[in-house]
Amino acid sequence: MIKVTMSLSHDGLADGIYHIHAKRFLMATLYWANEKGLLIGWSPFACVPINPYGEGSFQFHGGRAIPPEATHILVRVTRLNFQENEEVIVPLQRHLRPDPLENPLSLCAMSDLHLTNKTGRIYRALSWAKESDGLLLAGDLTNDGTLEQFRQLCCCLEGLDSRLPILAVAGNHDQMTEPYSNATSDSAYASFQRRLQRRAEQIGFRWYQDTSGAYSIQIGCVEVIGLNIVVYKGNFIFPEGRQLGFLQEVLHKDCAGWRIVLCHAPLSAHNPQRKPGERPYLTMDRQLQQLIDKQQRLIFLSGHTHLSPNNLQGCVEYRPNEKSIYLDLGSVRPTVLHSKEEQLLPSEWASGVYWELSLTKNTVEICARSVHTGVRFSRGYYRFEM
Repeated sequence: MIKVTMSLSHDGLADGIYHIHAKRFLMATLYWANEKGLLIGWSPFACVPINPYGEGSFQFHGGRAIPPEATHILVRVTRLNFQENEEVIVPLQRHLRPDPLENPLSLCAMSDLHLTNKTGRIYRALSWAKESDGLLLAGDLTNDGTLEQFRQLCCCLEGLDSRLPILAVAGNHDQMTEPYSNATSDSAYASFQRRLQRRAEQIGFRWYQDTSGAYSIQIGCVEVIGLNIVVYKGNFIFPEGRQLGFLQEVLHKDCAGWRIVLCHAPLSAHNPQRKPGERPYLTMDRQLQQLIDKQQRLIFLSGHTHLSPNNLQGCVEYRPNEKSIYLDLGSVRPTVLHSKEEQLLPSEWASGVYWELSLTKNTVEICARSVHTGVRFSRGYYRFEM
């Protein structure tokens, strides 16, 4: 007999303890479901070993949300011979489930494409942005920063709707020489960003370009601010601090909607792989953090780490006092899984990822999806009510 019990911490969140009792079984896999079975297109959110006494438990944390379509949890247990499975469906109480969003602004975000001379994965990743209202690229678009690689990237982007605004910032792999030049200088990346600016302006968007390399643009209810790092002797810097000056000016103005800051490197306090005493990526990390801490309704998007959203600790951090969200976008390339806390990690969890951000006046919904299959990662699904 299979028994499943769960104790969830907060309405709308998957955080809590899930306990499975299933004698003569080896493992249990947990999925979101409805009364008919598995939610189609969603990955499992846990794989739990069953001990010789038939007991297994999983503690979920990190603020993941329950999908609005989920009315049940399906637990699939596997026998010791690996050839037989049994399933049990456990209902979720209605108050635990959020309502679907109505008419949200949809943004597609991704990072660390590392385009070389092969573009198949890049074409596939960018194709997922077709139905969105904007595409955000958080750096390391190419692997070597050459003119040819940026030319190939432009070819990949040509398949997208000409009315789709595309915004990007530079990563440490997007420049060829050191000290690396900024986004307004004569470099392959600078030419690429100017091309994106012309594209946005031709379809009716106002692009405010600062001489420092930073810029801002309004897309629906969201103002996006791009910060372009420069790399010198292994440090990620903002030349003479001028980009942070531009950021401060923009943040000082009234904003009725959301703000997104796009920057390749994560802030030290919100790096999902940070270690105590480790040097920040950004040399002006503290100043940037202080600017952001004064804001409300701000989303900070970064990349660089290549971490999988399926790590137990997650890649999203929410600060309710400031109503700010920090999202590490991982990588379009295969991502990194840390296995210290868990024994069972499905191979699909290491897939390259892209993210869907859905925003309304008071809600932000975030979902990571596989670049290869488009499957939604249950461990990459978040929802924040402001």
